Amino acid sequence: MFLIWIVASLGAGLAGLLSISLLMKWIRSAALRRINAAVPNPESIVLLDTGANFYGLQSLGAAQLRGNGGLVLTSDQLLFLMLIPQRDFRIPISAVTGTGLVTSHCGKTSFRTLLQVSWHSETTTGVQPETGAWLVQDPKQWQREIEKLRHA
Repeated sequence: MFLIWIVASLGAGLAGLLSISLLMKWIRSAALRRINAAVPNPESIVLLDTGANFYGLQSLGAAQLRGNGGLVLTSDQLLFLMLIPQRDFRIPISAVTGTGLVTSHCGKTSFRTLLQVSWHSETTTGVQPETGAWLVQDPKQWQREIEKLRHA
């Protein structure tokens, strides 16, 4: 009986890992398709992460959901293409006011370092400060590249 329990547990664990792996593969391929459609000139891409996890906008508070998608840095903008729900965030480099490396954002904590970006966002009521954060593969490199473009 104990052996059956161990085999069943291992099987369930492997099935779970396979499901997560397939989901991540789908996310990355869907993000890449959206990036290819949104960025007509691939030579303008400075950095790309097809598995970025968005931690939300500061202005919306803690009640919002995270979202996966593609984060793209081009010579003139930071673009996040969220998959579900399908939303695009375009942040002109000229609007970026700062970057940081944090471990929490909007009440959501991460055990890994997040890239945090602050910018001036144009709204119907005028220009407002905004901050967003993403879990990306190399947040220090993203921060360096954004800062280079800001000060170019």
